Amino acid sequence: MEPSKLIKENIKDDVITPFSLGRNSVRGRIFKSGNVVNNILSQHEYPEKVNVILGETIALSSMLGSALKFDGKFTCQINSDGPINLLIADFKTPGSIRAYAHFKEEKIIADTRQLLGNGHMAMTIDQGHEMENYQGITQLKNGNLVSSAYSYFQDSEQIPTKLFLACGKVKYYGQKEKWISGGIILQKMPNQDNQTIEDNDLWNTTTHLLDTVTYDELIDLSLNAEDLLYRLFNEYDTTVYSPIKLKHSCQCSKNKIESLLKSFTEDDIEDITIDGNIVIKCEFCGKDYKVKR
Repeated sequence: MEPSKLIKENIKDDVITPFSLGRNSVRGRIFKSGNVVNNILSQHEYPEKVNVILGETIALSSMLGSALKFDGKFTCQINSDGPINLLIADFKTPGSIRAYAHFKEEKIIADTRQLLGNGHMAMTIDQGHEMENYQGITQLKNGNLVSSAYSYFQDSEQIPTKLFLACGKVKYYGQKEKWISGGIILQKMPNQDNQTIEDNDLWNTTTHLLDTVTYDELIDLSLNAEDLLYRLFNEYDTTVYSPIKLKHSCQCSKNKIESLLKSFTEDDIEDITIDGNIVIKCEFCGKDYKVKR
């Protein structure tokens, strides 16, 4: 994990910025979040190593989910046999995010380097009532989030993609440290016939330029998306679109909990019953619900 960074001020926070390059043949998004990511990670009180990967998962899910052209939900879920066995980041249009993780604390404490083992990554698009969900699944690659995302895009989307994710702690003058997550994604877009637009020079050049992005640039909120894009792609016909504001929002409710309980077995219900009440906690926000048995 990178050391904490000391920077002067927070200019733009909790924003996803869409952009395009070369007359729309390459599209991308920049994600930067401090308050929202810090709220999510702080409420869970996970170990720092878990926070880093969950923060990166939030960035990935937010960039992909904010590209939906309809009201819906995008979920990135990772199941693994490693120290971290579950990561979920749930993005709801236009800009709501929630997330949580499950992990084996004894293995995290043991300073295991590879926190994700064998398993799979699932990307699910929920298009709403009376619409069928779409899901793409890929195997985890090298226990690495970015490598697994590349595998997903190659297998399920068949869209050339370049991606950079970061998450770490930042300290502002006179303030406490806070978690910051950042990300940037480039994708080579298909034409009207769903064929990848042939502009290899632009794609090769811009992906090489993306390799120059640093960890510090992605978690520095004083460097806004427009300035970062100018640093990278000012010679490549860059168009920046209206930013999408991110917020931390959980969609849990007592009605949803009661509906969920209908799928539980009697033994499951018995295990979570206390003094005649079924007690269940929302994994995303930590809120406790009591339902009369």
